[in-house]
Amino acid sequence: MPEGIVGSDYTYGMMTAIRESVCRVPEINLIDNDQLLVDGIEYSSIKSAIQNSGLRYDSLLENSVALNHILQLGVDKLANIRKFHPTAGGLIVAKSVEHAFFIYQILRNELKQSAVVVNYRNTNSHIAIEEYKHSDVQWIVSVSMVSEGTDIPRLRVCVHLSNVRTELFFRQVLGRVLRLIPNVKNNVGWLYAFSEPDIVEFSNRVQDDIPQCEHLVVRKSDVSPKNRTMTSMRFPLKLGYWRSHYEKTSQRRTDYQGYQGA
Repeated sequence: MPEGIVGSDYTYGMMTAIRESVCRVPEINLIDNDQLLVDGIEYSSIKSAIQNSGLRYDSLLENSVALNHILQLGVDKLANIRKFHPTAGGLIVAKSVEHAFFIYQILRNELKQSAVVVNYRNTNSHIAIEEYKHSDVQWIVSVSMVSEGTDIPRLRVCVHLSNVRTELFFRQVLGRVLRLIPNVKNNVGWLYAFSEPDIVEFSNRVQDDIPQCEHLVVRKSDVSPKNRTMTSMRFPLKLGYWRSHYEKTSQRRTDYQGYQGA
């Protein structure tokens, strides 16, 4: 190694951490749509629609039908986990403060979940995170607050709805649900995201990191020899005619008082 360059002879990777019971095994569920309608044209996958139409990934993240679908999957998974881990929690990573409050409204009003919102604009968010850490509130919805350096071991499920698509950020978000808790049946952490091409690639690389781990599952509809399972979710996303109540909810976000759970 050239003089003046510092290197490492040892890398502590995810496979080692799993073997030594430092972290949970990840299960990544990538949600696709084989009947996705954009401006009257049907596409067989999110990837196809993004590459061949004017569909933006942001539009998918803002669509109320898509959000309800993926949030329901996360809610169902968390409910199942809480049968044997009653204080288990879920993390939702939103793309903006407005987006976070829209998700909060869906969780509270439609899915009947307890939730708290934290974001970089609120100076009390660190207090809210600490309170959530020791509570039994089901969900924490975060904007630029919980991706790195925040330790909330009871987090078991993550719904990745940020428009930040870098591998570092993806792994930081995934890592929030992989912290083991002693004496609790909690050997798996679940992440749900839409099957956007970059996220598919990042998920494949996670699987490459732990090839000997039989329990890792990356579920997606874009099948390759690396993938063990295919899931194809159908829900009618008429994104070309999107007129959801997202904007109205965003305008009402100032009416939200505090960052309390249910």
